[in-house]
Amino acid sequence: MRSKYILAGIISFLAALLFTLPADKALQWWGTDLDANIFLHAPEGGVISGSAAGVNVDDLLLDATSWRLSLLSLFKGRLGYVLDTGLSGKEAHGIVEFSIGGKTHIHNFQGQISIAQLLPLLSLPVLPIGGDIVVDIEHLVAEGGQVLSAEGNIQVQSAAWRLMRPALSLGGYNADLATEDEILTAVISNLDDAPVDAKGSVTLDKEGNYQVDISVRARKTAEERLSNLLHTLGKADAQGWYHIKTKGQL
Repeated sequence: MRSKYILAGIISFLAALLFTLPADKALQWWGTDLDANIFLHAPEGGVISGSAAGVNVDDLLLDATSWRLSLLSLFKGRLGYVLDTGLSGKEAHGIVEFSIGGKTHIHNFQGQISIAQLLPLLSLPVLPIGGDIVVDIEHLVAEGGQVLSAEGNIQVQSAAWRLMRPALSLGGYNADLATEDEILTAVISNLDDAPVDAKGSVTLDKEGNYQVDISVRARKTAEERLSNLLHTLGKADAQGWYHIKTKGQL
């Protein structure tokens, strides 16, 4: 009987330790197992719930951020948090879960980031393109920095080619995300305000191999500057479409 009381006492102590552990101390203990380097600015609270004046995730600086433990995630055998944060004054929120196998699950995430901020994070060259990326992710699974599956929507809004004066408006574009047979596909289309018709897809497999097959053409109402810019893509077909096809590995 005494051993049961001792065991119960040990479990109670460990639970109290976990529930009261400051968030920055938890990151020191477990941060080496994460795919990103995370630093909390002026953290308050602990593992169960808390907040920080700002959060560095690698080279990305988030605004004031709060978190609370997701009990539903625990029932699924995952450690999950409901996050409310922002980037350059634009709000973002969703649920992030970590599984024992090392996978990261993201649910119901909505956020916004400028193209200029996003390109360096993807290790892509900086381009003179303005505009925002608006993300609405229903479910995303990643492991080791590689996206394995995703469902949701991504939009490019108010894009502009800033190398020209005045900047050339490119409008908005849409990508619907879906995964089938371990292949992530983004179906591309243009929004109503775009001066360019766009169609096609981008695919990504779990090994990081991608294929791009997109066609674009200027609308009749497009500026002559835009038509000239599209000419740099090569020769158009009989219907005026320029075809962009490439493949590689991330």
